[in-house]
Amino acid sequence: MNPLAALSDRLTSARAWLVRAQRSGSNEFNTVLGVLKGALAASVSWYIAQEVIEAQMPAFAPFTAVLIMQITVYRSAVQSLRYIGAVLLGIVVQAFLAFTAGPDVLTFALIALITLAIGHLRFLGAQGPQVPTAAFFAFSTFLTAEGFSGRLEQLGQIVVLVAVGCVVGTLVN
Repeated sequence: MNPLAALSDRLTSARAWLVRAQRSGSNEFNTVLGVLKGALAASVSWYIAQEVIEAQMPAFAPFTAVLIMQITVYRSAVQSLRYIGAVLLGIVVQAFLAFTAGPDVLTFALIALITLAIGHLRFLGAQGPQVPTAAFFAFSTFLTAEGFSGRLEQLGQIVVLVAVGCVVGTLVN
């Protein structure tokens, strides 16, 4: 097939997709709606984290907002609760071990072992893998913050940003 014919076929397919996207209930319409909702939730979460909270790492809020958006508001709310639980578990394990044993590679290995095991608890459902993920991000944050209160404040800020993302993502949905 020559390049002009291939381009023409692609343009025809794109036009057909756009026509289908205008029909409420179609896969294409739902795709466009999901993208728009996700962009709105991410943007509002970023604004709150950056401008209102003045977070040092505002990306946690939009990441969370997009992550927890589901097909229904109910499912978003359930996943939000599980996600917040997973993040809290990861941060609590990380904070306890890093504050008591110190932030070194052996502590990280122990954090990984414990949070990976916790992540398999049934009540966390699909959010189980977020336990070690949160712990790893918290460990990195712990390393860059200064002093006991600075570290505690940064770990608390992660929880606040995750909560903002969950609330915004659920509301936008």
